[in-house]
Amino acid sequence: MQKRSPLIDNKPSKTFYEVKEEFNKYEKEMNISDGYIYKNRNKIKAPNWKLFKRAEWYWEQRVNLQTGEFPETNSLIEYEKFKEKNKLMKTASLNKNWNNLGTNSSTGGYAGIGRIDCVAFHPTDVNTF
Repeated sequence: MQKRSPLIDNKPSKTFYEVKEEFNKYEKEMNISDGYIYKNRNKIKAPNWKLFKRAEWYWEQRVNLQTGEFPETNSLIEYEKFKEKNKLMKTASLNKNWNNLGTNSSTGGYAGIGRIDCVAFHPTDVNTF
């Protein structure tokens, strides 16, 4: 019977360091070296090894360095907090009519007209962008 990878049994209550330690133990028990298992002089790709190493690299930069706890938030939650904190940013104020104030043609085709591909609004002054 093949031993199961710690990735399968991962529970949210485990810290990053506990998961990493379990995988390193699994790696040692299965005699995995650089993603391969060597059996009877045959080099076999270790299942899920690369997947774990990618996840390990990703999460190592995002967990609490002292405790290894995973973050309890995400970008959507943080955006909702930001909107709540900054009540001045209301979507109704963004639904205004835009008027062209600049050139919209050029003798050289599109050369020299320029274009805007991004607009940023001032966080506290609705008249500034």
